[in-house]
Amino acid sequence: MYSYEACYETWFTAGHYILSHPGSCSRPHGHNYRVVVCVESEGLNQLNMVIDYYELKSVVDGVVSALDHAMLNEVLATKNPTSEVLARHIYEEVSEKLKGYRVSRVTVCETPDFCVSLRQRRP
Repeated sequence: MYSYEACYETWFTAGHYILSHPGSCSRPHGHNYRVVVCVESEGLNQLNMVIDYYELKSVVDGVVSALDHAMLNEVLATKNPTSEVLARHIYEEVSEKLKGYRVSRVTVCETPDFCVSLRQRRP
């Protein structure tokens, strides 16, 4: 049995700060975030696709556009909008908009060498 995963990668720029962080992350600063959203399926649709790439792109771009050039502490209404919190937010928003599809993974990179992935647990 096969399992397919279709992924879309994009990026956005935003600011944040982490309250009570012992280092410089407690001060407002920004990142060029890279985001990868993947949809998984064990079968293919009538076009032999997991999902139409344009549909996945449209939904992810819509979610990310609300975060672009924003202060994440305000937009996400949290004191500590870490990459982990951001991955969960994107996962939940995309999952809500892509009914009928299984979002399998959301990866958020705040630097080229630090990324966090959120995966859906299999039943």
